[in-house]
Amino acid sequence: MGLDMLNPFVRYARAHPMYAHSAAELSVCYDCRLFYIESASGFLLADGVKYDICNEQAVFLPPCTRYHFTFSPCQDFSILVLDFDLVADHADIRESLTTATETTFDAALVPDYPIPEELSRPIVRLSPQLLQPLRQCVDNFLVRDPLYRETASALVKLTLLELVKNSSAAADSRLCREVQAYIHEHYADQSLTNHDIAENFSYHPYYLSRLMREHTGKSLHQYLLWYRVNIAKNYLLTTAYSIEEVSWQSGFGSAAYFIKTFREHTGMTPGKYRRLRLHTEL
Repeated sequence: MGLDMLNPFVRYARAHPMYAHSAAELSVCYDCRLFYIESASGFLLADGVKYDICNEQAVFLPPCTRYHFTFSPCQDFSILVLDFDLVADHADIRESLTTATETTFDAALVPDYPIPEELSRPIVRLSPQLLQPLRQCVDNFLVRDPLYRETASALVKLTLLELVKNSSAAADSRLCREVQAYIHEHYADQSLTNHDIAENFSYHPYYLSRLMREHTGKSLHQYLLWYRVNIAKNYLLTTAYSIEEVSWQSGFGSAAYFIKTFREHTGMTPGKYRRLRLHTEL
């Protein structure tokens, strides 16, 4: 499911002047959770990752997230809490699904629908601009005017899109750098495929290839070939390796495939490239 299919169904929206949480076990959410920290500080443990918590932070948790908040004592403690699905497929479940502990959690009660990749993991962002729409959402649930759920749905959708926009750019950039580093380390593996690379990062090859194209101008496979060609250039100019050996060392395997790919990237064969560049440098 893509972000264009978002149609949140909000079950619960309240401002909490306190937050009670058992220290014995982690909580587990059945549907999505959105917390907005108006006045509080501490930290959040979500799926094994620790996040610092402070005023004006928004916290999104997808279904089945295991989490625990630890807040410092605060006289004017206040957080907004929203429970919702990302789609309206289960609108027959109109009241809050509440929160389970690890021992009481029943996976069969989790509303079943596809989760967009961008919202498949916790998001914690400093987001002062989200206070107003989330406050309005909470107020709507208190007053319950006509169409209050529809208004809440629109406000939550805008909030989620804002969170994704603000968080995905940095996360995607970091992921792209990690993929590039992985290719730089494993380029010599002649059996390396898009699937192998994507599997290492637990992403679908199509998504990772699209991400690479957005950040580098090259698809996943194109970047691998481009990097291998650049490695081959270095071998051609700094070693006495034969064309076949350069092909092997650069991860191409087949000399014929190497020559074909090298010509497509440089406009000349590896042998001609070596002769021209070495002659120019002399």
